[in-house]
Amino acid sequence: MAQMTDESQVPELADFRARLDRAEELYEALGTAWGVYLEQRPHRLVTKLHADGRGELLMERVVPMPAELGLILGEFLYQLRAALDNCLYAVAVIVAGTSPPPGAGALQWPTCDTAEAFNKQRSRLKYLRSDLVDALEAIQPYQAELPTWNSLRLLNDLARVDRHRTLHLVTLVPVASDLIVDLDVIQNVELRTGEDLDDGGTILTFVFTGSGGLRREHIDGNFEFEVELADVERSAGPTGEVMRPWGTLAKRLQSMRLAVLGYAEGLVHLACNPDVTEPPHAHGP
Repeated sequence: MAQMTDESQVPELADFRARLDRAEELYEALGTAWGVYLEQRPHRLVTKLHADGRGELLMERVVPMPAELGLILGEFLYQLRAALDNCLYAVAVIVAGTSPPPGAGALQWPTCDTAEAFNKQRSRLKYLRSDLVDALEAIQPYQAELPTWNSLRLLNDLARVDRHRTLHLVTLVPVASDLIVDLDVIQNVELRTGEDLDDGGTILTFVFTGSGGLRREHIDGNFEFEVELADVERSAGPTGEVMRPWGTLAKRLQSMRLAVLGYAEGLVHLACNPDVTEPPHAHGP
């Protein structure tokens, strides 16, 4: 049967687009759930002073972190990863002109860190046109300038852990502060902005040089927190600074969603338009 070139003839395309729409809803739901949690004022500051004058400002969790955050995140990752597989299936239908297409059982969107690993996936893609296989290879993580920031690699790694091991542990990261410090008796204040913060974790350290005991008017503050995943792999970004990929969890998740959207729609467009010659690029800095 001849290849399909009219997207309206391919009902399978609706599957991956529905998943992308669902992922966008889940992204918004994650932000809403986080906002609801913060409205409960779930943390309080505790000051700890050692005998030698060294002090710490600690974050104590009053309201437990809701499991809902990890569940929403897990479904977000699942929908994005499944959207890629659904897209590849639809592309195979376009190429073959039949549903199911040849080799349907082996189809799986490849995500590879090396050229050797991609070559091992070629047998799964043997019924696709060579230009489509080339397009898939062009967006692999090993083709990116910064593979550890590549959105496809990030998505694949996070989705695999969530699917096969456990929910991702959600934690806090202080990102801003409004400090009250009496500089007459407080010295050597060191903020730990940007570091994972567990229950009882240290937000800042200082040295108290006064007498008569430490009081709230000596040091206090308001802090703004972002939701983050524990144990995120830090690596050098576009500026050379070692940091979490894309900076924040929110930006990381959006980069994944936009990458999947671009990859999927780009591959569909190429499948329906064999004369397209502009190659795709791996999504990352």
